[in-house]
Amino acid sequence: QMDKIRQLLESKWGSFSNDVYYEKQLNLAVYSPRTFLNVLFKPVSIEAYIQVEEVLGCELHPELRQLYKEYNGMMLFSQSMRIYGISLAEANAHPYKTMDMVRENLVLNATCPKWNKNMIAFGFYGPFQFCYHKNNPDKIYVIDKNTLKTFHEFRSINEMLNYYVERLIKEYDQEGMKIHKDPNKKESWLRNISAEAL
Repeated sequence: QMDKIRQLLESKWGSFSNDVYYEKQLNLAVYSPRTFLNVLFKPVSIEAYIQVEEVLGCELHPELRQLYKEYNGMMLFSQSMRIYGISLAEANAHPYKTMDMVRENLVLNATCPKWNKNMIAFGFYGPFQFCYHKNNPDKIYVIDKNTLKTFHEFRSINEMLNYYVERLIKEYDQEGMKIHKDPNKKESWLRNISAEAL
């Protein structure tokens, strides 16, 4: 499911690279030539999935299980978009290490009292949490954690990832820098998301 996304990112910024130091220190799988612009983390063991499922009280979304066989989460567009991974060992994660799904859900439940605890968050873009209902994972929801409004629904994680990557890639230049525009003028795709709020 990551093939198309990798192709999109590499078409703009070149092939992903490996680096022995960063790979050892930060457990990276590969990253964009513009260091840390886009990072894909090394996969984890099946035992780690089981441990996470026990803590969350449900099975991981099937697409996340498949993703974790390739990458233990990802950090895209200079950390503005994340897919959480599994990293139960550390209390204080390095900013360039994978963000732990369990820890992020615990923080979300503790800091947002009205957050639906049956929703499992697996990533974010800005204030928008990517999540699914643990008893019914057929839909992927994009929820503003500040207002708790659902801004978008997708049929799959893959559909959601493609939607965001195809649009966000246009907002960064060849050097990986954010293209600054009129702050009062939102991108049309972001306006469309807002218009779909429930």
